Amino acid sequence: MEKSANSTSSKKTFSDYLRLWFKWVLDPLGGFFNSLGLTPNTMTMLGLVGNSVGAYYLARGDMLTGGILVLLMTPIDALDGTMARLRGESGDFGAFVDSVTDRYSELIIYGGLLYHFLIHKLTSVSFHDTRWHDQELSGKGYRSDLLRRVAKGISSRPGQCRATETTVSQRRC
Repeated sequence: MEKSANSTSSKKTFSDYLRLWFKWVLDPLGGFFNSLGLTPNTMTMLGLVGNSVGAYYLARGDMLTGGILVLLMTPIDALDGTMARLRGESGDFGAFVDSVTDRYSELIIYGGLLYHFLIHKLTSVSFHDTRWHDQELSGKGYRSDLLRRVAKGISSRPGQCRATETTVSQRRC
């Protein structure tokens, strides 16, 4: 049995409930930004740029600044739809552009976090830090020289060290 368009549109989504809950704050802000002459697409792009700047700070390790920027840009994303509805310009294309830029914002934020934790956290492992584990693991039958090579490989950035042999002891940094 097929559903008609009327029966599916009467079903409220979680976003609809959130929109109703925060209407008291979103409508006045949307009206204010409309009166300034900003368009909903401008707000969408402002949110993308702001989240990109926040992701840059997250990638650098400045979690407080990056987190605050991301938290400030999240309501901006809710305002673009409100502004379009207040202008009477809401449509499928605007919703599509908003949705795509939201995914790009998320991708950029996650990329900044991934960069920070992969590059800055994993490369902080040094050869000397693994010596402590070497004594602990060698007694348990683990190949600690392999662990040292892996840790040294992770801790050296490309172009920083050049290996003359395959062993860690003969690396020159």
